[in-house]
Amino acid sequence: MQLKLEGIDKHFGKAQVLDRIQLEARSGELLALLGPSGSGKTTLLRIVGGLEQPSAGRVLYGNDDTSGWPIQQRRVGFVFQNYALFRHMSVFENVAFGLRAQARKVRPNETQIRARVHELLSLVRLEGTHTRYPTQLSGGQQQRVALARALAIEPRVLLLDEPFGALDAQVRKELRRWVRQIHDRTGLTTLFVTHDQDEALELADRIAIMHAGKLAQVGTPDEIFDEPATRFVHEFVGESSALPVDVDAGRVWFEGRALDLISRHDLSGAADLLFRPQHVALVDADSSAIPARVLGVVRVGARFRIETEVGKAATRVEIESNVKPDAARGAILHFKPLRWKLYRRANPGPIGSTALAVGTPSIDGENSPQYSAVAGVA
Repeated sequence: MQLKLEGIDKHFGKAQVLDRIQLEARSGELLALLGPSGSGKTTLLRIVGGLEQPSAGRVLYGNDDTSGWPIQQRRVGFVFQNYALFRHMSVFENVAFGLRAQARKVRPNETQIRARVHELLSLVRLEGTHTRYPTQLSGGQQQRVALARALAIEPRVLLLDEPFGALDAQVRKELRRWVRQIHDRTGLTTLFVTHDQDEALELADRIAIMHAGKLAQVGTPDEIFDEPATRFVHEFVGESSALPVDVDAGRVWFEGRALDLISRHDLSGAADLLFRPQHVALVDADSSAIPARVLGVVRVGARFRIETEVGKAATRVEIESNVKPDAARGAILHFKPLRWKLYRRANPGPIGSTALAVGTPSIDGENSPQYSAVAGVA
């Protein structure tokens, strides 16, 4: 089921919480709505499900404009953060609830309901729990019951609103893998709301980044992480360091040192050079390498995070390496960004500021970097 949102606005009184949202979820796609608290992602999800009405715009399920349809007619499956299970009902009755609530002409008989419930409990790996009550289950098990209940009515669209928010880190990690497997098996079009970037990057086919009621960028996890379209996306998704630099005739300078980076945009003057810890290479000292003073080294899984300070302003820069560096606190290392973007420093604050240049350093020492331009100038 293809899902389209066309020009969605939403006001609560004088406050505008959604601003002309144009978004499409492809049939069978898992699309994550990612953003900080207050960005409008849950309101948008509720509009898709019919729990809220838009102030303007249309919600299309396939070719059907469902903007005025009641929830029951949309046939949507909901899974919420707090499970929303009926405490006085058994697991079986919770999963069967939506089936029994259907109109008589489409409601399955009891034999069919029983078969469907047990099929779904097997799908979510909760065989044998049908006689238990929610209070007898762990949080992860309750969330799986909630998903089985949402799937029972064979929804056209599945909506997940922060489904792992109430669970501990290890259970959340396990359920992320499991939900992706369920999604692939059912083939449902799914909208998944989260403020956790790791969940979005791991689960989603594509991610819609929201901020202040607007879409900042829509793309695959790789596009969002490697090619952020705005400074907000660059700093919100993943980690980044920002060095104050100057640009003159396309050359990037840091404290009088010409870096091996070329900007082919019409940019001159003060700028910020942004790059991620994963996109930095440790190199031997040379005139274009950036010196950094080591503050400490910590292990992050199988990699090592080198915490440094750079330049006269002691700007904090973090570098990731596969090999633990043989460097004590206070030692000087040298590095070069492998992927980077420039943002005009005279206008660093606005969330929508776009990158002026993006690229990789020279690969032949002759200032001929591979690069791709990002449309727009801050």
